[in-house]
Amino acid sequence: MISSEIEPQMAALADALGIRVQVTQGSQSLARGNTVTRATRGEFRGFKVQAVEKFENGKVISEETIVTTPRNGIVKTVGRVLASLQKTDQAGLLAEVSAAGMEYSPLPAHAGEKNFRGQLRLLNYWGRPIPDDRLISREGVGRVFLRMPLALLKGRLAATDSVLKRKVLINDVYHDVYKVMDQRNNPLFFVYEKEGKVQGIRVVSEDFRTGRGIGISNSLDQIRIHYPIITQLRSEKKLPFVKVEGVAGILILEDEGDKKVVAILIGDSPEFN
Repeated sequence: MISSEIEPQMAALADALGIRVQVTQGSQSLARGNTVTRATRGEFRGFKVQAVEKFENGKVISEETIVTTPRNGIVKTVGRVLASLQKTDQAGLLAEVSAAGMEYSPLPAHAGEKNFRGQLRLLNYWGRPIPDDRLISREGVGRVFLRMPLALLKGRLAATDSVLKRKVLINDVYHDVYKVMDQRNNPLFFVYEKEGKVQGIRVVSEDFRTGRGIGISNSLDQIRIHYPIITQLRSEKKLPFVKVEGVAGILILEDEGDKKVVAILIGDSPEFN
C-alpha cells in the first residue's frame, strides 16, 4: 500500500526528475492535426526518465512518466499522480537521490493550494571532475587569479597554450588585453590588465566550467537547475547577464533565443562596462 502522504511526494519527485531531463537533454514533438505528442527520454544523475505528454489545442490531455532509479527501482505516474512504486520505497528512493548529490524536500503549500510542491536541489557537481586548469572559481580561471601580477600569466598556463597581447580601443582609450589560446589557436579566455595586475578574465571556451558544471553554451534554464538563486540584470550596454551564488563574476547571455551563455566574466572588463 502507498499512503496518501507518500503518494504526492513521490509523484512530484518523478516530475522534477522529468523536468531536469527535458531541460538538459531536450524532447521531441510530433504533431497530428490538433494533437501534439511530446516525448522526453534521457538520464539525469543515474535516474533514467521516459515521459510522454499529449496536448490537444494547446491543453494537456494526458501525461505519463516512468523513472528508473540507479538501483532499478521504478516510479510511474499518470497525470502527475503516482500509479506504481516498484522495487523501492520512499526511504530507498530518497537515499538514492542523496547518493546522486541531490536533496529533495517539500515546499510549504500556498493558501488554498491542493497540489503538493517539492524542491529538488543539486548539492554538488555530478560527473567527471573538472581539471584545476579548466575550473572557473570564485577568484579566477584555472591557475590565473584576479590581482595576480601579469608577469606570472604565461607560467600559469598549460604548456600547449599561448598568449597574444593586443591593444583594444574602448571609449577613446587603448587598453592592454591578453588573448589566451590553445594549440589550435582557438581562443580560451581574455585577460584584462590594470597597473600590471589581472583586473578581469572573460571566458569564451566551452572547456571551462564552474564548480557546478556550468559554462559556455548552457541555457538559462540549465543555470537555474544548478544555481536555484540567480539575479538577472542588464549592463549599461543593455547586454543581459546573471549573477549566481559561489561565482564572483557574471554569466553573459544571448539577448534572444534560448538565452545561452556566450561568455563568463570574472572581475572587471572595460569592454563590458
